Amino acid sequence: MNRNEVEKLTEGLLYMSETDPSLKYFELDEEAARQWPPATVAQFLELLREEPKTPVQEILPEKFFEVLSEGNEENKDGCVAKNE
Repeated sequence: MNRNEVEKLTEGLLYMSETDPSLKYFELDEEAARQWPPATVAQFLELLREEPKTPVQEILPEKFFEVLSEGNEENKDGCVAKNE
């Protein structure tokens, strides 16, 4: 999947959180891809060519997607995916 495909698929996507960060696209070069997944936050930032002091919030995928799970629509923090 390339940048254009990701941007098309995420157009209008909003994931509300305490910080409401925007989505940022990253593409690994072949060398970095061979070292994936990173073992530490420092290695993660290095592979993405980000500054070492860049803030990183670690969160388990289950926790990240928790409020998006089907059947959680009654949760005030939840959401419903809609097909248009």
